[in-house]
Amino acid sequence: MSSVQFNLLPDVKLRYIKGQKIRSRVVGIAVLVSGASIAIFILMLGITYGIQKKQLSDASKQITNSTKDLEAIPNLNQALTVHNQLNTLVSLHDSKHVSSLLFTYLSQVTPTNASLSNLNIDFA
Repeated sequence: MSSVQFNLLPDVKLRYIKGQKIRSRVVGIAVLVSGASIAIFILMLGITYGIQKKQLSDASKQITNSTKDLEAIPNLNQALTVHNQLNTLVSLHDSKHVSSLLFTYLSQVTPTNASLSNLNIDFA
């Protein structure tokens, strides 16, 4: 005996059901991907804020420790003042005019029988 099969659902209805299954899979995957991305975002946000707070705390502790170390050095202000003055001495020495050597060279350049009664120098 051969059995006869009847197609009770037309092709349009079968395609519609198949489309709904695909649509529900796509929506499900999209929801999973969105949830995972939101979870990753929240995780990264928490890590970032946690790391920043720790870094700021560590920097603050390091500043406090360095300040205590510097305050423990005796006569630090006086040493720094002398050091700064020594640093500015070089620039002051470089910018001064060499007028002290002028009289030495002037006596060598001027003839012996000539005399100078007035000398004006403009360093501008």
